[in-house]
Amino acid sequence: MANIKFIIYCKDTEAESLLIETLTGVYKNIVIVSSPSDIAMHLKEGFAKIVLVSSENFKHSLAIYYHALSLISDDDLPEHAFVPLVSRRDEKLAWDAFKAGFADDYIVSRPLYETHRPIMICDHLLKEMGMTRKTAKPEMIQDQIDDMPEKIKDIVQKGIVRKENLKSEFKQTIKTVSQALDNAAEKIQANQDVKLDMEQLKSTLAAIRSDEIRPILLQLQDKAISLLEHIVSDISSTNATEALPVSEKENAEPKFNNLHNAPIPSPSETKTPQIPKILVVDDDAISLSVSVKTLQMFLAKVDTTSSGRRALASLNAEEYDLVLIDIHLNDCNGLFVIDQIRNSENKNTNTPKVVLTSNRDKQSIKTASEMGASEYLIKPLTRDTIIKLYKKYDISLLKKK
Repeated sequence: MANIKFIIYCKDTEAESLLIETLTGVYKNIVIVSSPSDIAMHLKEGFAKIVLVSSENFKHSLAIYYHALSLISDDDLPEHAFVPLVSRRDEKLAWDAFKAGFADDYIVSRPLYETHRPIMICDHLLKEMGMTRKTAKPEMIQDQIDDMPEKIKDIVQKGIVRKENLKSEFKQTIKTVSQALDNAAEKIQANQDVKLDMEQLKSTLAAIRSDEIRPILLQLQDKAISLLEHIVSDISSTNATEALPVSEKENAEPKFNNLHNAPIPSPSETKTPQIPKILVVDDDAISLSVSVKTLQMFLAKVDTTSSGRRALASLNAEEYDLVLIDIHLNDCNGLFVIDQIRNSENKNTNTPKVVLTSNRDKQSIKTASEMGASEYLIKPLTRDTIIKLYKKYDISLLKKK
């Protein structure tokens, strides 16, 4: 953990003195900064893992962090956690932001009643990113178990063994899925039929929650996307996407297939030659790849991110012609991103915001409409749906040369 860096944004170090003293007693690589550009600079180095921001109020802390994020390109942005340091009166706001996914956690540091809680929170966040700090020695823990009554000791020891066995079985399942993807890729290259156990693939990927094995997950996703390269044109031409206009009155019965039933305009009808700029937000690597490749059937500048927070930073910094965002993101709910744009001074307040989802749920549709979404589309995105979206929102539809 020698290279792991903690960034503490704080202009009043005296107010945060107890927290700073607590963290510096455990973690070695801590820097204290006083500007968003300093946060961005240290994040770009790649070692920073936890950003703690202290300001006069919670909303200002949020603005400081997202300003720093907007100064960093996706390529330069490392995985990290954002933890606002708040006063007791701002705890409700911090809790709401945490629930919405705009913060990874928060610490009530003014005053700091529980001196060890910041260490617990930071250790937990590091573990989620696949890093652990050595704490108690195994023999010390075993000594505690040995001091337990015989019945309790037996239960605890059996539980520990069971957890280790489950972990080993799961790792073996991952190896099996990885080998199946490799075999499928070889058969595609040889123009042979491919058979994959999709249920096993889905259940395995869905079961991965610990970032301690994230590299394995990324390898599996890369292999799946490589297979996708060979079939994306087929995906784009089948199973037309269902769409719902979410601008209807609250009590109106939703009507599906609004875009699906619309006539398809020709790319030649476009009058404005400006290349559209589109933001796609989706934490499913395969779904994101399908959307991007489908959009790139026409001339377009497509920005992508898998993070709702990164999306919010991009939307604060850049103006887009169209925003496509998944509802369920790993770090937050996509609808909260749309709501934040609507309720703030943002360059994309009037930009069409299209919600992408795998589920057709009337309550979600109603909520999307109330929070400012323009459309509600069922994935995967298709060529015909893109053409209709461009036409509906007067976006330049340009053929590739």
